[in-house]
Amino acid sequence: ASRDLWEATQDAAAAEVPIQRLADRLLAVDRHAAIEWLKAVLMFELERQDLQWQDMELMLRELTLHDIQEAASIAGLAVGTVDYTAQSSSMLFRALEERGIARLHVSLLPELERRGLTWQDVKSQLTFRDLCLGMSDTDALLARLAQRTGEDQHPMVQCMLDLIRWR
Repeated sequence: ASRDLWEATQDAAAAEVPIQRLADRLLAVDRHAAIEWLKAVLMFELERQDLQWQDMELMLRELTLHDIQEAASIAGLAVGTVDYTAQSSSMLFRALEERGIARLHVSLLPELERRGLTWQDVKSQLTFRDLCLGMSDTDALLARLAQRTGEDQHPMVQCMLDLIRWR
């Protein structure tokens, strides 16, 4: 009996790798379907704000399927639903934006704290395009913010320039 148990354990361990690969593939398919759904739902809001889908794609690369599902839930939607309004599209956009801001916050916070700055110093200056850029290229975001504010106008600027030099 103990030999059968040992063999079953070995078989289960050997089978775990393919099962995990299958689970990963299914999750990737679900995430792809969720992003395609987002493209349809958010088109009106993106046009309203004079944004392109490519702007949103930069941010979505960094969000998980769970982030997308939570944002949809906040907007009162279920991923995949075809029953949405301009208001729910706007709410979904805002919820996704908040998730992106949270991700960017996590990536920048240690360096900002090291420099004696707060997240509010950066967050108050962010546009949606800045957020999307920052999700894929923090150096470019920091350079953009530094350029926009001018070196002598804000204590954040010297920190941003220093960050770029140190990277």
